[in-house]
Amino acid sequence: MNKKCLVFGSTGVISKVLIKTLIEQKFTVYGVSRNQKRNIYGKNYHHISFDVTKKVSKKIKSILRKVRLIIFSVKKKEKMKNFNSDLNLLIKYHLLLPINIMSLVKSYRKKIILINSDCIFDNKSNFLYASSKLLASYFVNYSRKHFPKIEVISLLLGELNSKNIKKLRKELIKILKKNKLNSKSRNILITTKTKNLYIKLK
Repeated sequence: MNKKCLVFGSTGVISKVLIKTLIEQKFTVYGVSRNQKRNIYGKNYHHISFDVTKKVSKKIKSILRKVRLIIFSVKKKEKMKNFNSDLNLLIKYHLLLPINIMSLVKSYRKKIILINSDCIFDNKSNFLYASSKLLASYFVNYSRKHFPKIEVISLLLGELNSKNIKKLRKELIKILKKNKLNSKSRNILITTKTKNLYIKLK
C-alpha cells in the first residue's frame, strides 16, 4: 500500500492513537483539524488547519490524490444549542463529510476508515450522537453500490480504556498490512463488552 494517510480530526484522543500507530508503521500522515499548526508526532506528520464544515480546500484536494488511506475521526466540539442544529452538525461530521470526500476520489482505488461507536447498540447513549453514528455505520453497506472502487471500513469502538485501545491498534495494523484493496466494505466491532447486538450490520 502507498504509505500516505490523511486523517480528519487529527487532534482528538482516538486520533493520537491512530497517528502514532501509523507513524510506527512507517506512514507519512497528513492531519486535518481546526487547531492551528502543531506537530507533536515528528517529521512524518504534516498538520493542516481547516474547518471541515467548510468547502474542501485545494490543498486537501491535492493531498487526497496522493494518499491511499483516509481516516475520519471527527468529534463535535461545539456547545449544545438545540435538537435540530446539533443533529445536523453531527450528521455533517459523521456522514456527510465522508460522503463528500469519497465523491471527490470515487474514480480512484482508496481505503476509508470511519471511527464509529458501539453506542449504536445501547439505548442509554446520547440519542443525537448515536443516531449520527448509526447512519454512518449503515452507510457502509450502501457505499458498495455508490463507491465501488472504495473500500470502507467502519470501526465500532467501545469505551476508551486500555484494552479497547490495544484492540484498536491491533485492528489498524491488521488493516494496514493488507496491501490489496478489498471491495467488501464492512463494520468491525472493537469492544471488550459482551452483549447481545440487536442490530445486525453486515
